[in-house]
Amino acid sequence: MEMLSIGSSEPQTWFCHLELSALHLTSVLLDAEGRILEYQTSLPTPAEKMPTQIGRHFFTEVAPSTNHAEFRGRFEEGVRLQRLNVIFESIFKDQGYPAKTVVQMRKGPESDTYQLLFSYL
Repeated sequence: MEMLSIGSSEPQTWFCHLELSALHLTSVLLDAEGRILEYQTSLPTPAEKMPTQIGRHFFTEVAPSTNHAEFRGRFEEGVRLQRLNVIFESIFKDQGYPAKTVVQMRKGPESDTYQLLFSYL
């Protein structure tokens, strides 16, 4: 798994350079503890299979396959340092089948918020 660090002074992301409508994106806004504040996805998901995610713990309740050092550990380190902006590949296994994703973790728009962007490949 390769990681690409983006300098904290560089607000643009690689998503800005791609055709967003062609990507299957999910955006999750978390608090410092990993609880979901906002959840948005462009993936077609039947309403009955899309439980409300707000207030749930991302790493233990929503996406337990991310509850390991390479994923959650990166998040917690970025929160601790108050500097989070990293892109890496991951296998997301919580949709019933393994899905290869590109993940960007970055500081959120407000203090003590953090955004995870998932692009499913």
